[in-house]
Amino acid sequence: MFRWLGDVYNSGIFLLFRRVNFFRAFFSLAAWGLMSLILPLCWYVAAYGQGGQEFLDLVMEENFGRMTSTMSYNSCVNPWTYNIVTLVAGFVPWTLAMVMMLLAPGYPRSKACDSWKALFKKCPTLPSVNVLATVAALTILVFYCIPQSKRSVYLMPMYPFVAFYVAEWLMYVSRWRIGIVKVFGDIMAVIGFVMPLCVIAVKFDLVPEVWFDHGKHAAENVAMLNAIGDITGFWSSLMILVSLVMAEVWWLKLRKAATPSTIVPFVSAVIMGIYISMSAVYQPAVLNVKSEKDLAAEIDKAAPQSEGELYEFISDVEFAAGDAVHYFEVNFYIGDRISSFYKRKPDSGFLLMGDQDAEKYMPQFEAEGYVFEERYVSPRPIIGHPAKVYKFEKVKKE
Repeated sequence: MFRWLGDVYNSGIFLLFRRVNFFRAFFSLAAWGLMSLILPLCWYVAAYGQGGQEFLDLVMEENFGRMTSTMSYNSCVNPWTYNIVTLVAGFVPWTLAMVMMLLAPGYPRSKACDSWKALFKKCPTLPSVNVLATVAALTILVFYCIPQSKRSVYLMPMYPFVAFYVAEWLMYVSRWRIGIVKVFGDIMAVIGFVMPLCVIAVKFDLVPEVWFDHGKHAAENVAMLNAIGDITGFWSSLMILVSLVMAEVWWLKLRKAATPSTIVPFVSAVIMGIYISMSAVYQPAVLNVKSEKDLAAEIDKAAPQSEGELYEFISDVEFAAGDAVHYFEVNFYIGDRISSFYKRKPDSGFLLMGDQDAEKYMPQFEAEGYVFEERYVSPRPIIGHPAKVYKFEKVKKE
């Protein structure tokens, strides 16, 4: 909801900078804004018909409560600097290029500073695309610095506008000193060249598991390493070679032929090769290790719906203020079957519960008359903790 309001707000500021009459801008945006609410309103009405007051309360908390920092639990609480850090991290590897340019000897920093200070004075005469990019990026950033709840995905609407200025800056630097951009291209080419070599090293057991077999996520790290080593197939091999080929093309042809007007597209092609290899091969292999799809299938088999409903118990949800953690991923893959054990107190069914909660709260449940039978042990942690599925039944006390 507030993202929609932010879009309207951005457009309104843009029109005012273009010296459009305030009332004309206001009523025009109000008319278009109200029309854009028709489809979402239909969805909200349908959802309210199904969820009732509980859904309405959730909407109020997730929107107004989140914006005013009055939620009943702490959700992704971070300082305003978090938005700056995630924005910088989100523009990797271009962030590296920007740092290299800022640290380059002789960079005209004063000119850039003067341009920034004069930006708002020049807004009425700047091209519309520059005004829109500036207004949208700044308003989105400031807007999401207000609530205490902050996540990197909230800033995604400003990425196209920031990317526009990053590209303009790169073009400016390439005209000023093309060698800096070439060095950045060399670094990207080295990364693209080394990536396939790392896969080969893992396949031939040249990377010891002991390097990753430590820390909180040791088992997961080793599993990711093995997943990369298990990459096979013609298509995967072809995609792995994309970054290597683009690195070779950069050194053999693109670097020599680059001009101030072509250097940025050439470097972008090398980075695109890295992205293709990462998205087609490396990321799926690593993320499949983190996925709970296979665990969900095993849980669904151990706790079939024909034998009873499946419930969850997470003490941090029921008793503690904090992020409302649930077995979201497992619940997604088994068709939204999981309900709250603590709220419903059912007479029978299956219970998915972490070992820490089981050790602390199961004696309490047993005192209430519940009898538990262990049915499934997760081979790896779910939402950070070892977990089990129990078949339970509440025995009536005589």
